[in-house]
Amino acid sequence: MIWDYIAANYEENQPILAAQLRKASGVPSNNLRQNLKFLTDKGKLKRFDNGVYYIPGRSRLKSGAALSPSRVAEAKYIMQDGCVCGYYAGLKFANMLGITTQVPNAVEIVSNNASAKLRTVEMRGIRILLRKTRAVITSENYLALQFLDMLNTAEAYSELSEDRLYSLLKEYIKKTGITSGMISNYIGAFPDRVARILIEKRLFNVFA
Repeated sequence: MIWDYIAANYEENQPILAAQLRKASGVPSNNLRQNLKFLTDKGKLKRFDNGVYYIPGRSRLKSGAALSPSRVAEAKYIMQDGCVCGYYAGLKFANMLGITTQVPNAVEIVSNNASAKLRTVEMRGIRILLRKTRAVITSENYLALQFLDMLNTAEAYSELSEDRLYSLLKEYIKKTGITSGMISNYIGAFPDRVARILIEKRLFNVFA
């Protein structure tokens, strides 16, 4: 039964995407829908949204522990089957880097799973700006693509002095181990200003 597969492969409050489950388990679509409905009716699973389920975790609340929308977003657009397929961008990533204290009212994600150049997705109170990637994102190249993407808007989002901003970015390059080869492979997919920044701020000298 599909429950045995779910119990063996998913933890409590971990997003279960029906499309992924069908592919991994080999259960036909109609049978899978019936099984998921049965398990939901029995309380073994909870439905978060269309095609998204989870095993409810223990909680003092009668309704059980709720699934985090951010975890669902990451499961759908950033990491699937153990492989990176997207990354945070824009103000969200600028905040993560520490170049701004602004908290975005919409989370920007660049993903292989974005079908349009830009679209807005509402997910249980979280607004996601989903952007199509300039190059196929993999576990090996996402850091380089994310960095190049960020360079395009870093100065616009930064609350730091120019010297401090680029000092922080150089520290980030060293920390992540992004190489000049990785950058050279994808720089052509980004606006010319990104290459100009790399040269003028001598960032190329920092790459491994």
